[in-house]
Amino acid sequence: WDGSSQGTYMWHMIQHDIQGTYQPGEPIRVHLITDGIDTHSPAPLRGIGGMDALQKNLREAGFRIQWNIILLLFGAHEF
Repeated sequence: WDGSSQGTYMWHMIQHDIQGTYQPGEPIRVHLITDGIDTHSPAPLRGIGGMDALQKNLREAGFRIQWNIILLLFGAHEF
C-alpha cells in the first residue's frame, strides 16, 4: 500500500470480505478503527453514511454481527 489512491474504499470492501469469508447466521465480531469516511465505495456505501447501508445489507443477507467501532475524528470532517 502506498497511499496513491488519495481515498478510502472501506464499507464495500468490508461487505465483500464478510460475505466471502463467513456464512449467514454464523455470529461474528468485527473490530473497526476508522475515521468513518469512505470516498471510493459505490453508493450507497460511500461516505460516513455507508456504515448504515453496510449494516442493512449484511443484516438482510442473514449475517449476525457484533460491531466494535472506534471512530477517530481529527477535526477535519464536516458532519
